[in-house]
Amino acid sequence: MRPHKDRVKEAAEARLKKQSKGGKSKTTKPKPKPPNSQGPNKAELDRKEAERKKHAETKKKAQKEEADRKAADAKKAAEAKKAKDKADKEAREERERDEQRQKYFEEKRKAQANKVDL
Repeated sequence: MRPHKDRVKEAAEARLKKQSKGGKSKTTKPKPKPPNSQGPNKAELDRKEAERKKHAETKKKAQKEEADRKAADAKKAAEAKKAKDKADKEAREERERDEQRQKYFEEKRKAQANKVDL
């Protein structure tokens, strides 16, 4: 065997002897776990989590309100456009009726003038 392997083997045997004696061994000593799963700053982590949830909820609520506002604005715009189109249509029909009336009276006057001339 090579010298390095010998040293490794001897160190392993020494560890086993210490363990069997009940002595402390650095390699087999379990790491201490914190009293709770999230460590000593559990209160801080809980506070941050609650703050994050509150922020997310506020953001979601604001987005919903914005969507509702946009929908209401779109509905108002559609109603306004519909009313404008209706008013334009009525105005156009009124102009056409006036033109028809003027033509009728113009023709009537011409016919009257022709009767008088005859």
